[in-house]
Amino acid sequence: MKVGKPSQQEDVGRVAAVRRAIGDDIELMVDANTLWDLNTAMTTAHLLEPFRLKWLEEPLHPDDISGHARLAHATRIPLAIGESIYSKYTFREYMAQGAAGYVQVDVTRVGGITEWLDVAATAATFGLPVIPHHGDMMQVHQHVVAATRNAPMLEYIPWILELFEDPVDVREGMLYLPDRPGASTSMRADAFERYRVA
Repeated sequence: MKVGKPSQQEDVGRVAAVRRAIGDDIELMVDANTLWDLNTAMTTAHLLEPFRLKWLEEPLHPDDISGHARLAHATRIPLAIGESIYSKYTFREYMAQGAAGYVQVDVTRVGGITEWLDVAATAATFGLPVIPHHGDMMQVHQHVVAATRNAPMLEYIPWILELFEDPVDVREGMLYLPDRPGASTSMRADAFERYRVA
């Protein structure tokens, strides 16, 4: 769920309400979308700790690796980073500084599949799970997640699925891979016709 309201109390109250509603057995993650400074992130993380969050995503500006490291050492909530990181070298620095708990590398924002696999392999050496940012290419991510031992989950947001010949198939929380070769990025001809601008 999104956090980062102007009122810290509103964020905490919303997270508390969701935790009450879903109970203790369902994983809950929060995403601040880089809105906080370090002081806000530290105080808010402290207030959110009782709600047993799986992760706190993008709490700070993505260039602030040392800030993420300080926050990671100050809270029991693992930090999820990667949606706004564009280089395997930056990912490596996050990991080396202990600034990441979950690695959300996006194949469309780093140097493609090869660089994504490099980041995932580096994460494995640090014992970190990789759960890619959805972006607009969950299609490709399903394949790299299936091929990566330390990628236990796929971020699933079911938008634009109707554009693809082999849309991502999730049923009852399980991903079913297509049985045709390729990256599942072939788009339907009727989608081109429907959305063509010029």
